[in-house]
Amino acid sequence: LNFTKHQRESHLAKIMNPKLKIPLYTLLLLSCLSVFVACNGNGQSEDNKPGEIESNPNADNHPSIQEITQKIEQEPNNPKLYYIRSNMRFQLGNLSGAKEDLKQCLQLDSTETEFYLGLADVYFEEQNLIRALNTLEKAEEIDPRNESIQLKMGIYKIYMKNYKEAIAHLDEVLKTNVYNADAYFYKGILFKEIEKRERAISSFQTALEQDPQYFEAHMQLALLFAESNSELALQYYNNALKINPESAEALYGKGLLLQNMEDYDAAIELYRSIVKKAPQNANAYYNIGYVYFQMDSLEKADRHFKIAGTVNPAYADAIYMRGLIQEAIGNFDKAREFYKQSLSLQSEHEPSIKGLQRIDKKS
Repeated sequence: LNFTKHQRESHLAKIMNPKLKIPLYTLLLLSCLSVFVACNGNGQSEDNKPGEIESNPNADNHPSIQEITQKIEQEPNNPKLYYIRSNMRFQLGNLSGAKEDLKQCLQLDSTETEFYLGLADVYFEEQNLIRALNTLEKAEEIDPRNESIQLKMGIYKIYMKNYKEAIAHLDEVLKTNVYNADAYFYKGILFKEIEKRERAISSFQTALEQDPQYFEAHMQLALLFAESNSELALQYYNNALKINPESAEALYGKGLLLQNMEDYDAAIELYRSIVKKAPQNANAYYNIGYVYFQMDSLEKADRHFKIAGTVNPAYADAIYMRGLIQEAIGNFDKAREFYKQSLSLQSEHEPSIKGLQRIDKKS
């Protein structure tokens, strides 16, 4: 249950660039804290209380779990078997089952730090940071210099916005292992969160020196340099795509960068490559439409917004953009229809509200 690169990505929050409507998964982590925003005094999210994360008990029907369960029945006092099953249950979404197994592991052997780390991961998935940290503290008492323990302590405290203690834990990791790429990466996340841009860049670059295949570090550097439409951002997006050619984050991010650099043809070509791979991707059609809109090709823009709305009938933004096009060509009645349709899907859709207000003044 130690962090894998896939788990790092899933644990980190994602945001949407306001300049272009794209899905939440398309840009990685401009702030790593939105999962646990509005924390109360003990660090627990008021919006995400412990135990509210759904668990999947049907996972135990998986043949691999049934096989390990049979072995547990034969060796009920073997903690390693429970640990193996906890990993399987965790990966298949049965958090309560994984937690049950890990507690059994600790009853059989309370000195194994690996079991505490696994249990902390389950609590983290359940968004119960307090118990996750308490569990790690017990592991820390057993092995204070353990890299994995110190790294997770640092990560969890970043989520809690306890930056001073977070950096201390990450530095402790580097005292033990100066080549630990994860420690540098999360220092970069911390510096980015407290708006120390140059130190964030330096940390992400150091992470890449330790691990040139560190996808998330390439993405973070791409996002930072994209703020100024730097060619370096393009380089880092290309690096990320060499590592993971199918990455939606990298494809969308690169497309948005090309768009902001006014390389519209290249941006459209990239968005079209997304559509070819995923024809039901309404966001990609929307992005193509948005680029055509910026190019003043209103007919082509409307065609793609229409496709986006067909693929996703609840796509309020795509419908709004069709209204904006009608308003731009002076067809106010049709524009009003689209704005009202958008508001029927999303009653607080501010652009549509303002669109109706504009039309009322013109009429």
